[in-house]
Amino acid sequence: MLYVIKVINQNEKELLFFKEDIPSVADAERILVDAISGDLKQLREELENVKATALKDGDIKREKAGGKLQRKLTLEELSEHRSYTRTVQGVTHYNRMDSENDFTAMERFAKAAEYEIEEASSLERKMKETYANILKYFGEDESLSSTDFFGTITKFLAAFDAALDQFNKMEEVRVRFHTIGLLHLLMAILLSAILDQGREEACGTNGKREKESL
Repeated sequence: MLYVIKVINQNEKELLFFKEDIPSVADAERILVDAISGDLKQLREELENVKATALKDGDIKREKAGGKLQRKLTLEELSEHRSYTRTVQGVTHYNRMDSENDFTAMERFAKAAEYEIEEASSLERKMKETYANILKYFGEDESLSSTDFFGTITKFLAAFDAALDQFNKMEEVRVRFHTIGLLHLLMAILLSAILDQGREEACGTNGKREKESL
């Protein structure tokens, strides 16, 4: 790993910080795609039971009311339904119950929950398609679980970080020794210059004395 980091450092230093481009890998490791699909399936089944119960209860109340409830909605209910919209696969769906008050609270809840699950299912399909493309890009088996795949990447990132930290420490030591070497060289040059100057001054003094003695 150190060799890889050295090559990257020499050619494309920006790649040393690629981890910043994938901050969600650790979170993705804890999410099991198949488990999400299973949860949505269970929610759909439970919602069908709720819808059936709500419809049965609503039919009984409408029958007692002579066919229609025509219940006056509260301001809170009107506000909620007037603003209620959902977008599924790029298509906006407006709540058709906005101007209707012939439904019980449970029926309206079931309808709203159905929109939520439709949207969640759309996101689930998009997620599974994206994950399949990722596996194909990395040449992995399409049956590889998301926890195993992202777990492998997380381990690689940890090993890369450890190697990068070691590399940075080695670079600090190298720079420090290089700086010390330059200081020693500079001191040697200065010392040599001082000695040369001293010898020149000594020679000049000796020459002057010889002339005076003559």
